Amino acid sequence: MFAPVEIQLSKEIKMKKEYYKRQERLKKISKRVIEVANKSPCKKRKVGAIIVQETPTDFIEFASGWNNHTDGEICELPDGTTKAEVIHAEIHCINNLLHKEKKYRNYSELKMYISHYPCDSCKKELEEHNISFEVVESFMKFDKEKPRMTLVPPSLGLAAARALTYGAKKYKPNNWRKTDNIECYINALQRHFDAWRSGEDNDPESRLNHLDHMAANVSFLIELKHLPKIKLNDQE
Repeated sequence: MFAPVEIQLSKEIKMKKEYYKRQERLKKISKRVIEVANKSPCKKRKVGAIIVQETPTDFIEFASGWNNHTDGEICELPDGTTKAEVIHAEIHCINNLLHKEKKYRNYSELKMYISHYPCDSCKKELEEHNISFEVVESFMKFDKEKPRMTLVPPSLGLAAARALTYGAKKYKPNNWRKTDNIECYINALQRHFDAWRSGEDNDPESRLNHLDHMAANVSFLIELKHLPKIKLNDQE
Protein backbone atom coordinates (compact mmCIF):
# COMPACT_ATOMS: atom_id res chain seq x y z
CA MET A 1 0.00 0.00 0.00
CA PHE A 2 2.79 2.43 0.89
CA ALA A 3 5.32 1.06 -1.60
CA PRO A 4 5.16 4.12 -3.91
CA VAL A 5 5.94 6.42 -0.97
CA GLU A 6 8.85 4.22 0.09
CA ILE A 7 10.20 4.18 -3.46
CA GLN A 8 9.88 7.97 -3.66
CA LEU A 9 11.69 8.40 -0.33
CA SER A 10 14.43 6.02 -1.49
CA LYS A 11 14.91 8.08 -4.66
CA GLU A 12 15.04 11.31 -2.66
CA ILE A 13 17.61 9.90 -0.23
CA LYS A 14 19.75 8.72 -3.14
CA MET A 15 19.42 12.11 -4.84
CA LYS A 16 20.40 13.94 -1.65
CA LYS A 17 23.47 11.72 -1.22
CA GLU A 18 24.54 12.32 -4.82
CA TYR A 19 23.97 16.05 -4.41
CA TYR A 20 26.17 16.32 -1.31
CA LYS A 21 28.86 14.12 -2.88
CA ARG A 22 28.96 16.44 -5.89
CA GLN A 23 29.15 19.51 -3.65
CA GLU A 24 32.14 18.04 -1.81
CA ARG A 25 33.79 17.17 -5.12
CA LEU A 26 33.20 20.70 -6.42
CA LYS A 27 34.80 22.16 -3.30
CA LYS A 28 37.95 20.14 -3.99
CA ILE A 29 37.89 21.12 -7.66
CA SER A 30 37.38 24.81 -6.80
CA LYS A 31 40.33 24.73 -4.42
CA ARG A 32 42.51 23.15 -7.08
CA VAL A 33 41.44 25.72 -9.71
CA ILE A 34 42.37 28.50 -7.28
CA GLU A 35 45.82 26.96 -6.82
CA VAL A 36 46.32 26.79 -10.58
CA ALA A 37 45.07 30.35 -11.17
CA ASN A 38 47.54 31.67 -8.60
CA LYS A 39 50.39 30.43 -10.81
CA SER A 40 49.49 33.02 -13.43
CA PRO A 41 51.89 35.98 -13.72
CA CYS A 42 49.02 38.20 -14.86
CA LYS A 43 48.05 41.01 -12.52
CA LYS A 44 44.70 42.14 -13.89
CA ARG A 45 43.04 38.73 -14.00
CA LYS A 46 44.46 35.37 -13.00
CA VAL A 47 42.68 32.55 -14.78
CA GLY A 48 43.07 28.88 -13.95
CA ALA A 49 41.78 25.73 -15.64
CA ILE A 50 41.99 22.01 -15.00
CA ILE A 51 40.85 19.04 -17.08
CA VAL A 52 39.54 16.17 -15.01
CA GLN A 53 37.67 12.92 -15.12
CA GLU A 54 35.10 12.78 -12.34
CA THR A 55 34.53 9.72 -10.17
CA PRO A 56 31.57 9.12 -7.80
CA THR A 57 33.48 10.62 -4.87
CA ASP A 58 36.51 12.44 -6.31
CA PHE A 59 38.23 13.44 -9.55
CA ILE A 60 41.34 12.53 -11.55
CA GLU A 61 43.28 15.49 -12.90
CA PHE A 62 44.74 15.08 -16.39
CA ALA A 63 46.08 18.58 -17.02
CA SER A 64 46.14 22.13 -15.72
CA GLY A 65 46.80 25.54 -17.25
CA TRP A 66 46.79 29.25 -16.48
CA ASN A 67 46.97 32.44 -18.52
CA ASN A 68 50.58 33.43 -19.15
CA HIS A 69 52.87 35.25 -21.56
CA THR A 70 54.75 33.22 -24.17
CA ASP A 71 58.07 34.68 -22.98
CA GLY A 72 57.27 34.49 -19.29
CA GLU A 73 56.77 38.24 -19.05
CA ILE A 74 53.94 40.07 -17.33
CA CYS A 75 50.64 39.87 -19.19
CA GLU A 76 49.63 43.54 -19.25
CA LEU A 77 50.79 46.60 -21.14
CA PRO A 78 51.51 49.81 -19.17
CA ASP A 79 47.93 50.99 -19.82
CA GLY A 80 46.54 47.82 -18.25
CA THR A 81 45.35 46.08 -21.42
CA THR A 82 46.28 42.44 -21.97
CA LYS A 83 49.11 41.72 -24.40
CA ALA A 84 48.20 39.90 -27.60
CA GLU A 85 50.85 37.24 -26.92
CA VAL A 86 49.16 36.04 -23.72
CA ILE A 87 48.12 32.39 -23.83
CA HIS A 88 44.68 31.79 -22.38
CA ALA A 89 44.36 29.32 -19.52
CA GLU A 90 42.10 27.04 -21.58
CA ILE A 91 44.63 26.76 -24.41
CA HIS A 92 47.50 26.24 -21.99
CA CYS A 93 45.53 23.49 -20.29
CA ILE A 94 44.57 21.76 -23.56
CA ASN A 95 48.16 21.93 -24.83
CA ASN A 96 49.38 20.34 -21.61
CA LEU A 97 46.78 17.60 -21.99
CA LEU A 98 47.80 16.84 -25.58
CA HIS A 99 51.47 16.79 -24.61
CA LYS A 100 50.90 14.52 -21.63
CA GLU A 101 48.11 12.25 -22.87
CA LYS A 102 49.01 11.59 -26.50
CA LYS A 103 47.43 8.13 -26.41
CA TYR A 104 44.23 9.31 -24.72
CA ARG A 105 41.56 9.64 -27.37
CA ASN A 106 38.16 9.70 -25.66
CA TYR A 107 38.22 13.30 -24.46
CA SER A 108 34.42 13.30 -24.15
CA GLU A 109 34.88 11.62 -20.76
CA LEU A 110 36.88 14.61 -19.58
CA LYS A 111 35.69 17.99 -18.36
CA MET A 112 37.39 21.34 -17.95
CA TYR A 113 36.76 23.42 -14.84
CA ILE A 114 37.77 27.03 -15.26
CA SER A 115 37.71 30.16 -13.15
CA HIS A 116 36.24 32.49 -15.79
CA TYR A 117 33.91 32.03 -18.73
CA PRO A 118 35.94 31.18 -21.88
CA CYS A 119 36.11 33.43 -24.93
CA ASP A 120 34.63 32.28 -28.25
CA SER A 121 38.02 31.13 -29.52
CA CYS A 122 38.65 28.98 -26.44
CA LYS A 123 35.11 27.58 -26.57
CA LYS A 124 35.71 26.54 -30.18
CA GLU A 125 38.96 24.84 -29.17
CA LEU A 126 37.15 22.91 -26.44
CA GLU A 127 34.42 21.86 -28.86
CA GLU A 128 36.99 20.62 -31.38
CA HIS A 129 38.46 18.33 -28.73
CA ASN A 130 35.00 17.31 -27.50
CA ILE A 131 35.73 18.55 -23.98
CA SER A 132 32.87 20.01 -21.96
CA PHE A 133 33.49 22.81 -19.48
CA GLU A 134 32.04 24.34 -16.35
CA VAL A 135 32.84 27.69 -14.78
CA VAL A 136 33.77 27.40 -11.12
CA GLU A 137 31.11 29.58 -9.50
CA SER A 138 33.17 30.82 -6.57
CA PHE A 139 35.22 32.89 -9.05
CA MET A 140 32.34 34.61 -10.76
CA LYS A 141 31.83 38.26 -9.87
CA PHE A 142 28.09 38.04 -9.34
CA ASP A 143 28.46 35.37 -6.66
CA LYS A 144 29.34 38.03 -4.11
CA GLU A 145 26.26 40.07 -4.94
CA LYS A 146 23.55 37.72 -6.16
CA PRO A 147 22.11 34.54 -4.61
CA ARG A 148 23.67 31.31 -5.83
CA MET A 149 20.65 29.14 -6.50
CA THR A 150 22.79 26.05 -6.98
CA LEU A 151 23.59 26.12 -3.27
CA VAL A 152 19.97 25.43 -2.34
CA PRO A 153 19.49 21.69 -1.66
CA PRO A 154 16.89 20.24 -4.05
CA SER A 155 15.29 18.46 -1.09
CA LEU A 156 14.03 21.82 0.20
CA GLY A 157 12.09 22.52 -2.98
CA LEU A 158 10.73 18.97 -3.04
CA ALA A 159 9.55 19.26 0.56
CA ALA A 160 7.63 22.47 -0.12
CA ALA A 161 6.26 21.06 -3.40
CA ARG A 162 4.82 17.99 -1.66
CA ALA A 163 2.94 20.14 0.84
CA LEU A 164 1.80 22.58 -1.86
CA THR A 165 0.52 19.70 -4.01
CA TYR A 166 -1.45 18.37 -1.05
CA GLY A 167 -2.87 21.84 -0.39
CA ALA A 168 -3.82 22.31 -4.04
CA LYS A 169 -5.84 19.08 -3.96
CA LYS A 170 -7.51 19.91 -0.65
CA TYR A 171 -8.27 23.55 -1.48
CA LYS A 172 -7.15 25.18 -4.72
CA PRO A 173 -3.75 25.97 -6.25
CA ASN A 174 -2.35 29.19 -4.75
CA ASN A 175 -5.27 29.42 -2.31
CA TRP A 176 -2.72 30.31 0.37
CA ARG A 177 -2.31 33.74 -1.22
CA LYS A 178 -5.89 34.72 -0.31
CA THR A 179 -5.22 36.21 3.11
CA ASP A 180 -4.92 39.67 4.62
CA ASN A 181 -2.42 38.64 7.29
CA ILE A 182 0.14 35.89 7.80
CA GLU A 183 -0.73 34.93 11.36
CA CYS A 184 -2.33 31.68 10.20
CA TYR A 185 0.93 30.59 8.57
CA ILE A 186 2.96 31.57 11.61
CA ASN A 187 0.67 29.42 13.76
CA ALA A 188 0.75 26.53 11.29
CA LEU A 189 4.54 26.66 11.14
CA GLN A 190 4.72 26.58 14.94
CA ARG A 191 2.28 23.66 15.18
CA HIS A 192 4.21 21.54 12.71
CA PHE A 193 7.50 22.48 14.35
CA ASP A 194 6.23 21.55 17.83
CA ALA A 195 4.87 18.23 16.54
CA TRP A 196 8.15 17.45 14.81
CA ARG A 197 10.15 18.40 17.91
CA SER A 198 7.97 16.12 20.03
CA GLY A 199 8.98 13.14 17.89
CA GLU A 200 6.07 12.93 15.45
CA ASP A 201 7.44 12.60 11.92
CA ASN A 202 4.31 12.74 9.79
CA ASP A 203 1.17 14.83 10.01
CA PRO A 204 -1.80 12.52 10.80
CA GLU A 205 -4.07 14.16 8.23
CA SER A 206 -1.80 14.63 5.21
CA ARG A 207 0.66 11.83 6.07
CA LEU A 208 3.39 14.15 4.89
CA ASN A 209 6.42 14.87 7.00
CA HIS A 210 5.97 17.89 9.26
CA LEU A 211 9.13 19.28 7.68
CA ASP A 212 7.32 19.39 4.32
CA HIS A 213 4.58 21.53 5.84
CA MET A 214 7.17 23.71 7.56
CA ALA A 215 8.96 24.29 4.25
CA ALA A 216 5.68 25.32 2.61
CA ASN A 217 4.71 27.66 5.45
CA VAL A 218 8.13 29.31 5.46
CA SER A 219 7.74 29.92 1.72
CA PHE A 220 4.33 31.50 2.40
CA LEU A 221 5.84 33.82 5.01
CA ILE A 222 8.65 34.84 2.68
CA GLU A 223 6.26 35.48 -0.20
CA LEU A 224 3.72 37.38 1.93
CA LYS A 225 6.11 39.13 4.30
CA HIS A 226 4.64 42.52 3.35
CA LEU A 227 1.33 41.59 5.04
CA PRO A 228 0.53 42.20 8.75
CA LYS A 229 1.73 39.50 11.12
CA ILE A 230 -1.19 39.88 13.55
CA LYS A 231 -4.85 40.74 13.06
CA LEU A 232 -5.83 44.20 14.21
CA ASN A 233 -8.46 42.90 16.65
CA ASP A 234 -5.77 40.79 18.36
CA GLN A 235 -3.78 43.92 19.12
CA GLU A 236 -6.60 45.56 21.07
